[in-house]
Amino acid sequence: MFNDTHLLIYVDVDDLGNITEFFAGSRIIPDRQYDYFFYKAKDDVEIEGLQQKYDVINGELVRKEA
Repeated sequence: MFNDTHLLIYVDVDDLGNITEFFAGSRIIPDRQYDYFFYKAKDDVEIEGLQQKYDVINGELVRKEA
């Protein structure tokens, strides 16, 4: 199920859905509970700058509009 073509993404968000902290990688185990978890293809998400590029809206990881 989990492989190097996908990312495990754990995020914490504020009241507006802005990502405040995240932990991401192909083969990771978080050391604490996060607000949300996403399993995404590496090609679908840019980890570098994740906090500035994405929000969590209605429980979904959504790219911010430019």
